[in-house]
Amino acid sequence: MPRLVQFMFACVLITFASLAFAADKINLLIIDGQHNHAWAKTTEAIKEMLIKTDRFNVEVATLKNKQASEAFKPDFAKYQVVLMNYHGSDFSADTQKAFEKYVQDGGGLAFYHAAIFSFQKWTTGTR
Repeated sequence: MPRLVQFMFACVLITFASLAFAADKINLLIIDGQHNHAWAKTTEAIKEMLIKTDRFNVEVATLKNKQASEAFKPDFAKYQVVLMNYHGSDFSADTQKAFEKYVQDGGGLAFYHAAIFSFQKWTTGTR
């Protein structure tokens, strides 16, 4: 695995350090499916590394194309952390509202690499 990927993953783990001392495993959702990088390989590598720590229960939700966005409705409340490995079309309005509520209610959110550029059209506080 390239050193840059290892370094970036280490940064993600540091982000979760405050949760790492909890008695139970951390439920984490990786969202992927559209990206300008090899998202499937990256997701698999991230998932494998997280599972090896024995601190995370990891699930993946994949949104492969804009047409599938209406059916894409993860239950965010099941997770303590959402890790974005996604840089694609916007979520449906309902999923966007659920995601915003999840974060507003204290749900953890981390971005992997270029996923930080997701959802540039979203505005906050206007609903």
